[in-house]
Amino acid sequence: MAEFQHSLRPTCTANIAQLLQRGKSVNLIGADGTGRERLLEDIRAALPETAVILVNLKNYRRSYDSLLEEIWRQLGKNGEKPANLTAMIEQCERQNRQTFLCLHNFDALLDTTENDAKYDTAFYDALNFCRNRPNIALLCVTQNPHDQSLVSINGKLIRNSWLDLEQKRIPALTR
Repeated sequence: MAEFQHSLRPTCTANIAQLLQRGKSVNLIGADGTGRERLLEDIRAALPETAVILVNLKNYRRSYDSLLEEIWRQLGKNGEKPANLTAMIEQCERQNRQTFLCLHNFDALLDTTENDAKYDTAFYDALNFCRNRPNIALLCVTQNPHDQSLVSINGKLIRNSWLDLEQKRIPALTR
């Protein structure tokens, strides 16, 4: 745990990083202002050999293409730019290093119909696809458990999230 001593929550951060290193997909749950983004930054700082992609979905909910561009930029723009998230994940899989896709404020896509229409069934299926890949892991950060929220497809709220994510609540800070 020594590499996480700089972290705001060393034990929690180490536990989340270990889950991701084992290929688990995680839903980190906590209210705004509780250090969720700091936890992601601490993981990135402690694991320089891992490609830790940090994306705040509040900035990309209206532009799926901009989201792909940002992920590709953070990956180093190697090779041809993938056309969709599934192709992006497959590109990560071919790299010889572990990749964590961390989607901060994932709930910006939930319980609303005001997202880019490209956030469709294929997008959510691509996120679920991460859990079957040996060197890529998904971390979705929300205020409430993702599976209690509705997903918008083609401008309609249709059903609860079907992502298979292990839920972890961010603990309160202690002295």
